[in-house]
Amino acid sequence: MVFGRAESAGLADEVREAVVPEIQRWLERRTAEGRAPADLHPAVAAQAHAAVLTRVIAWWAADPSRATREQVVATLLRMNPSLLSAS
Repeated sequence: MVFGRAESAGLADEVREAVVPEIQRWLERRTAEGRAPADLHPAVAAQAHAAVLTRVIAWWAADPSRATREQVVATLLRMNPSLLSAS
């Protein structure tokens, strides 16, 4: 699945539509709990995170020799917005 191709654009939109609201709600809760920066805009951050996920997947799918599947998954998990802290 290569999101950069026109025929896959709809799929990328579907993925973002499914993921963005969940990330945004999660970030809103973290901000309310003081576990994310108070000035973080959850909607913007959620869009940015979803864009990173879909772009990395598209980049890797275009040439899987760039990294192993495990490396891609581990790196994306490491960059999860749950790692945000208030500090």
